[in-house]
Amino acid sequence: MKGKKAQEINIITIIIIILALLVLIIVAAAFSGGFGQLWAKIGEVLKISGATTQDIIAQTCSSHCAVGNKVAFCQNTYEVEGVTGKNTCRQLQLMNLIPGITCPNAAELCG
Repeated sequence: MKGKKAQEINIITIIIIILALLVLIIVAAAFSGGFGQLWAKIGEVLKISGATTQDIIAQTCSSHCAVGNKVAFCQNTYEVEGVTGKNTCRQLQLMNLIPGITCPNAAELCG
């Protein structure tokens, strides 16, 4: 028994095994729906929402009007924080839901 030596495990091999286990856990979480809950919690912490802020949408709509982009101003809908549902720039302007949307030729643009 004195002549036998234990087989050595290289440190790199151990690191590769640990990384492989982490990847396996991540893949299992992805297929079990665990990421949906994770993203929801991250969103709550960071207060991320799919809505666009009112200042940005006002500037965007005004820009669409200035360049005469009929589709973007009259037909595309946008979700805006503090406003129920999705609305076009023209709807937001007519209902005065967002201050700052300027489009003097909106009636002509949207016809």
